[in-house]
Amino acid sequence: MSTRKTKVILIVENDHGDLDLMCKALRSQGYKVLPASGYLSGINTYGLHLNDIDLLVTAVALPEKNGCELARSLLAIDPNLKVLFVSGAAGAEIYRFFEVAGSGVHFLEKPLNAGEFVRVVRQILEPAVPIRTMGAC
Repeated sequence: MSTRKTKVILIVENDHGDLDLMCKALRSQGYKVLPASGYLSGINTYGLHLNDIDLLVTAVALPEKNGCELARSLLAIDPNLKVLFVSGAAGAEIYRFFEVAGSGVHFLEKPLNAGEFVRVVRQILEPAVPIRTMGAC
């Protein structure tokens, strides 16, 4: 039996279909998933699991404030937090505009494919696997 810690992923997404797809895909691979539906929900969930979260997956467009602002807030608390933005083309432009940069910040364009999404998450969490299809800003 492995003593390896189960990776914990906070997913902040207001599109219920995308949230469901991401949660199911990651849970099927053994990840612990913490779903949240918007900025405030994401902040609250992060606060409840402060030192446990390995990866923030967030949509760029969210209720209240956007995912870039969420990532900035959480990176101010934990500069080592890994972040994966998921969004359509307009979201990609917002992501670039807000210049949320860092070695642990990545982007994946929607529409999402469950297999590709899991592969990218695995590559972010296990950096020995090279990331080929997305770039850090």
